[in-house]
Amino acid sequence: MPNAGQPVHEVSCCAAPSNASTEPSAACPKVPPLVPAGRDPVAKHYFKELNEVRHQQYDVVIVGGGAVGAAVLERLVGRTGGGMRVLVLEKGGFLLPEHVQNMDPRFQRLMQKAICSPWRLKNPKGYDLAPQIPYLGGRALFWSTWIPQPSREQMPDWPEAVTDDLDRYWEPAKEFLGAVLPHEMGQEFRTFQPRLQERLRMGLDRELFPPRIQAPGFEVALASKATTSRLGYRKFSPVPVFVEAVETHPGCVDVVTGCEVLEVRHTGHRHTGCHCREGVRRATEVSTTQGRLSLGEETALVLANGIIESTGLLMDSFAGVLPEFTGTNLGGHVASWFSARVPRRAWPGLEEEGLQIGCLYLRGEVYPSDGPRRDFHIHLMGASNPHPKDSLPDLYRLIPDSFDQEFLQQLSDPDHIGFLVHCLGEWRSTPKDMGGSRVYVQHGETVLDIRPSATDMALRTAMDEAAQEVVRSVLARGVDPCAVEYWHQGSDGRPGAWSSRIPEGRMKEALVHESGTLWMGTDPAESVTDINCRLHHVDNVYVAGAATFPTSGSWNPTLAAVALGQRLADHLLARRRKGGFA
Repeated sequence: MPNAGQPVHEVSCCAAPSNASTEPSAACPKVPPLVPAGRDPVAKHYFKELNEVRHQQYDVVIVGGGAVGAAVLERLVGRTGGGMRVLVLEKGGFLLPEHVQNMDPRFQRLMQKAICSPWRLKNPKGYDLAPQIPYLGGRALFWSTWIPQPSREQMPDWPEAVTDDLDRYWEPAKEFLGAVLPHEMGQEFRTFQPRLQERLRMGLDRELFPPRIQAPGFEVALASKATTSRLGYRKFSPVPVFVEAVETHPGCVDVVTGCEVLEVRHTGHRHTGCHCREGVRRATEVSTTQGRLSLGEETALVLANGIIESTGLLMDSFAGVLPEFTGTNLGGHVASWFSARVPRRAWPGLEEEGLQIGCLYLRGEVYPSDGPRRDFHIHLMGASNPHPKDSLPDLYRLIPDSFDQEFLQQLSDPDHIGFLVHCLGEWRSTPKDMGGSRVYVQHGETVLDIRPSATDMALRTAMDEAAQEVVRSVLARGVDPCAVEYWHQGSDGRPGAWSSRIPEGRMKEALVHESGTLWMGTDPAESVTDINCRLHHVDNVYVAGAATFPTSGSWNPTLAAVALGQRLADHLLARRRKGGFA
């Protein structure tokens, strides 16, 4: 680990495969380009360097400038009118001012270049995680914006007190993210969307896709209503939240970019000489790539810097303090993604409508013989685009998942209807299982050990087969199955092409939406954090995000993570009113 204040050398992020958002990280740099605000031509106008703020006292220090960190910040300052002093430490620099799909399509390629994987795989040939986006905004610069609200049935093993509380936070979280249902997003969803809904109601396998678990009309909200201007719907990004906070609350909110936290230092005693509760530590200082920052006696430290980085940082900083099972329970979503097209005659009458889009969310479940139910879901997106030249910018703006660099081509053919079929399935580990999937630290380096079980692999196969059946029996209904074609990505300078064979590379070798390594609970002997997301054994360190999820189903985690972040902010406000951490 570098010494406090020692700079980390800048590196260039690599050019990754065209589906880099879910590919293994072997070709990705481990260290992001750390550019302090003073050397960033845009960030210097809004953000600061640590030496400008190190002598200030803050009520809350947030580590991480992604969606969850933004939610915590917005709730803290919004509830106090700027009465809280909050510092945000973000390791990355400034990359984009908003979500990439709110900009020109040419910026999309950044998704494949601006990546980083700050971990090592125990098994280099095994499963990996999707790379990080090491810049202000994080993965939410490029995310798909699906924000389903999980039911209690889909949240097994969560503390009841937490799920009870979340009922009060779902709507504020949706408001923060700008939730909107697809059919509310404009005339592009007027015709194809209801027809696709009707076909699914009539043709879906009710055993794999039980009606009782489906959202009404197979629609879940998208975080795409982040504006009230005539420009239309715009996908949520955390960057405008941070800019607005520092502009609206000068002197109360500071954001330091290009500043990675390397270590959290702690003590068992107050600075005043008073002892903490027996066995409880207190964070007193953070060491960063821009030097050290002391934490006041009433300062709360909130880690919102992702799942793997926060876990590695805490395990390294609090070795011997945290329970030895910290880092187990690593879960995530395995992916099977492919694109298909069917002849336009399978969907007659759309050619006169111009650009028409459908975006639906299919919830599925399987019951393995050796364990509890496993969940999966399908992001089903389709487009009728008979005049591609006139509508590509709108298609780019409105489709939720833009990970494939060639998706505009796949959805833009006068003679076909194109579909993106993105499946995500629940891979689950067991708390305290040192032989299961987990995160650990070895010689100061964060290591991933992903060990899928037989149940995990069976879910992966069942999910993929279910998706293929949806294409054959629903999307291509009324045409010869041989007329269905699948997109095969180009390689070695060769362009991609359509084929009647489904592509072998659709089953991804990396997980997305990782979670669970610092799971919450009421018993310190059975969990890492308490029901308020505070480390059991550390008085003023909190974890914001999916690391605290006991389980994660297959649902996209952002809405739940943001709701938990808002709940955490309210807890910090209440604790401050009661006297803080002193």
